[in-house]
Amino acid sequence: MKTLCLFALSAFSCGQVLAAEPKPNVLLIIADDQGYSDFGFMGNKLVRTPRLDRLAGESAVFRNFVVAAACSPTRSAIFTGRDHLLTGVWGVPPRANLRDDEARMPAFFKTGGYRTFHVGKLDCVKAGAHGPSDFGWEEWIGGGGYEHRDPMIYQTGNNRRGQGWTVDLWTEETLKFIRAHRDAPWFASVAYIIPHMPWACDEKYAAPFLAQGCSTDLAACYGSIAQMDECIGRLLDELRETGQERRTIVAFVSDNGMTSPDAKKESTDGFVRGEDWDKRNVARLRGHKATVWENGIRVPFLVRWPGTIAAGERKQFGCAEDVLPTLLELAKVPDTAQKHLPFTGVSLRPALSNATKTFERPAAFRIAIAGHGAPRNIADPQQRKFEDHHLALRGPRFKYHALPGGNAALYDLETDPGETTDVQAKFPDVAAKMAQECRKRWDEVIASGRAFASQTAASPAAPKGATLEEQFDGELSKDWFWGLGTWTAKGGVLRGYESGPRRHGPVKMRRFPLRDGTVECEFRLEGKATFAGIIFNGSQERGHLVHVVMGKDQLHILAHPKKGETIELLKQPATLAVGEWHRVKIEFKGATLAATVNDTIITANNSCIAEEKLTFGLGGDSGGPEGEKAGALEFRKLKIITKP
Repeated sequence: MKTLCLFALSAFSCGQVLAAEPKPNVLLIIADDQGYSDFGFMGNKLVRTPRLDRLAGESAVFRNFVVAAACSPTRSAIFTGRDHLLTGVWGVPPRANLRDDEARMPAFFKTGGYRTFHVGKLDCVKAGAHGPSDFGWEEWIGGGGYEHRDPMIYQTGNNRRGQGWTVDLWTEETLKFIRAHRDAPWFASVAYIIPHMPWACDEKYAAPFLAQGCSTDLAACYGSIAQMDECIGRLLDELRETGQERRTIVAFVSDNGMTSPDAKKESTDGFVRGEDWDKRNVARLRGHKATVWENGIRVPFLVRWPGTIAAGERKQFGCAEDVLPTLLELAKVPDTAQKHLPFTGVSLRPALSNATKTFERPAAFRIAIAGHGAPRNIADPQQRKFEDHHLALRGPRFKYHALPGGNAALYDLETDPGETTDVQAKFPDVAAKMAQECRKRWDEVIASGRAFASQTAASPAAPKGATLEEQFDGELSKDWFWGLGTWTAKGGVLRGYESGPRRHGPVKMRRFPLRDGTVECEFRLEGKATFAGIIFNGSQERGHLVHVVMGKDQLHILAHPKKGETIELLKQPATLAVGEWHRVKIEFKGATLAATVNDTIITANNSCIAEEKLTFGLGGDSGGPEGEKAGALEFRKLKIITKP
């Protein structure tokens, strides 16, 4: 009898670690810019996240968990199990050059017998000319940009304009997938765009926060989080109602820390100040999204598997790179099922199986992607200097900052999570060891030859005398790397219009290096559209260089001698009829720009005009946020010739 009881106990214990059959489903939910303090279960009494709070109560909760400084770096690490710099990603587009030889998460599960699905943000899900299906997602549906309502929906053979709140649309698509595959193991990644700015939500979700005296911005931010929280609840309810709850692993994480308009007021010491910020940042962490201070990279990570993983807090330190190895081990999908480059992340299964378990893992190596110490565009990555960047080596307790200019700081996060007191003098041995390791990790990244590809790596620099002629018929090339609003290319015409809450008119950006040469095209204003423009940019750090604006009643040339500065070089009356095609030809020669709009010639001079232009954008004001009802911009016959 004693032997039988011991056998039963042993079997029960094994069942608490991993269920043998059937294979568990995997639901990975990724929020966008939801910071460490943006949850009720993290101590914020103002935000409303009842379903996430309940999920946390049913999950293993990792509070000592770090991602990367922004969306693309984090998502590349999550989907590959590797340091984002080694995957080729060193920022957001156009620096999100996730290499084609990096195996993505769904490929492992697909090889392991799973149905695979993705819905939502397509960051690091598609790359260049390759779509999600090329990386293992058998079924997918996604959106571009940050349209929180009536988004443009992309799906193989069925691109269309959606109707309704984006978070609701993505949730409905996920529910359909869950119902359709209830009898087969599946993997689903759900990438919401909340609470990424511009904040917008159904008024009923913002109303409670307005009633509590929150600003319009904060009410929209917290309202959008509440709306997403309700949608996540619907997914969890569906798992239960379809009998899949106990055989589904649910993982939740945000891609980086929080940001807001207050973040633009960041002081040089990395601290953000503002009434709204103080209400959100209840943990009093330093920094914000795009920085490597704790508020930029620290988020909670939740893993739920009812009956298998015990709920409760985990003391184990973890990183974004650990998500893939962890989910594979839990699902018993061998990483050898898919050819891949070596993981830099580790499986957190030991801590999931035993809440008191902690083990050593390599410190996380992180780089700031904006602000002081962000990487500049340098043609030869080997010429990059360690001392020019803001780097961080984040361990379970200590965090080392290699600051620009050769400075450094060490923080004891156990006693000082807000990173207020440098303890190098108190822990000199720790500081010396982490400084050495930080430099070693940097050298390894540079030596790999995989990091810091130039902006134009995906599209080789145009040789002098090169010509670009766009056909605008069908899918745009991967060189059209970023945009706002809705854009379509059909019948030789590129058409764009504003959509969603009004923050910016439509713009579509393309890579094409140019110093001296000509740019010409035809453009048309429709409806309430007031102007079309062509803007030329330098590196990400340099920003805008020069902007030619063709308005209904005025022509402008704007220069940007330095980032954040705008001066008007020329303003001239003009008459451009709405609904008619107009011609523009822009010629660059040294510091001089000459533009011919129909038969009117305008010229301007400024040193910034002579700088190398790495990208350009077509856009303007299409008339308002009501989409095509308000108006649109159209461009055709685009031709660029670079001069020797």
